[in-house]
Amino acid sequence: MDPGTLAALSTDGRVAVSAFQDPNQIMVDVAADGVVLCELDVIAGYFTPPTSSEHSAVRALLAAGFSRDDEPTGQAAALGFAERAVLALRAV
Repeated sequence: MDPGTLAALSTDGRVAVSAFQDPNQIMVDVAADGVVLCELDVIAGYFTPPTSSEHSAVRALLAAGFSRDDEPTGQAAALGFAERAVLALRAV
């Protein structure tokens, strides 16, 4: 999804999430309060580019096992790629 559209959907204290897959990647993007917070590379298990955000949505993804800049751990590491995407959407 276009970052501007995602940001617009997240205004007024809302969180917006989009997920997409193409032949080479599965990505989850998260926005809150009108700002795109992060883009998560589901296959790699980390944010691209790394995010320094401490928003609760980012903390929830980190708690699920996704990483700021390394391989996934915990629950995220134990799942296949499609299941990781679902985990990310549910975490946020």
